[in-house]
Amino acid sequence: MDYEKAYNEALKRAIEYSEGHSIDVNPQAAMEYVFPELKESEDDKIRKAIRIYLDWLDGRKDCAPRGEYSIMDMLAWIEKQGGQKPTDTPKFKVGDFIADYYCRGSVVALTDDAYLLDSGQGIPFSCEDNIHLWTIQDAKDGDVLASHESLVLFKELDGLNIKCYCNYHFMNNPCFHVNTLQNKDAFYPATKAQRDLLFQKMKEAGYKWDAEKKELRKIDARENLTLDGDLMQADCMMIEQKPAWSEEDEKMLDSIIDRIDGAFIDPDQWVDLGLPSGTLWKNTNETNPNDNHDFYTYDEAMKKYGDQMPTKEQWDELKDCCEWTWEGTGYKVTGWNGYSIFLPIANYSDCDDLVHYVGSNGFYWSSMSNSSEFARILNFNSGEVFIGFCRRDYCRSVRLVHEM
Repeated sequence: MDYEKAYNEALKRAIEYSEGHSIDVNPQAAMEYVFPELKESEDDKIRKAIRIYLDWLDGRKDCAPRGEYSIMDMLAWIEKQGGQKPTDTPKFKVGDFIADYYCRGSVVALTDDAYLLDSGQGIPFSCEDNIHLWTIQDAKDGDVLASHESLVLFKELDGLNIKCYCNYHFMNNPCFHVNTLQNKDAFYPATKAQRDLLFQKMKEAGYKWDAEKKELRKIDARENLTLDGDLMQADCMMIEQKPAWSEEDEKMLDSIIDRIDGAFIDPDQWVDLGLPSGTLWKNTNETNPNDNHDFYTYDEAMKKYGDQMPTKEQWDELKDCCEWTWEGTGYKVTGWNGYSIFLPIANYSDCDDLVHYVGSNGFYWSSMSNSSEFARILNFNSGEVFIGFCRRDYCRSVRLVHEM
């Protein structure tokens, strides 16, 4: 090869290109003009575009690809490649959920000889005899499944339903629940982004998944007092080595943890309804030795109970995320995990020792004050449950909460 001649010709083309274009040139176009032997074919370009798109789908790229090829262009090219081999037409198409013994996922592209799945795996066409369309029967203990409105951690089949370790409902009023039943026909394998979202919501709700033991458990107080393992290890590398704790230090730490645990895991006092916020509700109203009906004014309740008074948002959450069943003397309020509390008809007094709405209504304080004269309350009867307001010097019932 005459390298001097090739160099001079490339230099000439570079000068020609620079004279005909602004300084803000397309690097790829410039390179192909100066070195035409490096110019990519249309097939090479679209293959590269498909690889970039698949990387984005699988989460390896943060931004959606932008280029000269649309998704329809890519699909048309893929179909064209398959059309060149009519004797070897693939059995499945893009969008199908397929499974074999090792792989499961949605087909996002077809190469010359394999199906590419959204899980990042590939199944060769030569293994088609072992592939079938995914059904709920293929779901395994611990799989994350998705529907048009929720994500679940699959446990097992139960007739027409599936038992789930947990469920995140993301439509309308998003809620995280544990130990649920769902209609089995609505679900399909989740994408990587959907799996990450479910585990994020699980952590926010205070739960941890043990994949080895197949167990969903509540994060306890001791775990909340420690740092994440990676962060703790990094910190230990940056600080000086300290002497080991004494036996007295260990006893003091255990005492503190026991006191924290005892504050909110007494099943005789507090009920976990599986609410998204993790709020625990007390299972009885508060008594008042200074009132014949166990009522409090707003100011009395706030002075005595403070942060244990439910906020308006906590009443709204209880109202929206639980099932309310009228039982004649009040409402049974059941969480998605099957646990419940009872809110009795509590009536009210305007502090003249006369009780109003006897046997028909319940009135409970929230911690939210509208002004120096009024505060928010929960109000219910047999036909409706709503948030209202009343004078702060009136007397109402009190039901306490504990934030996890």
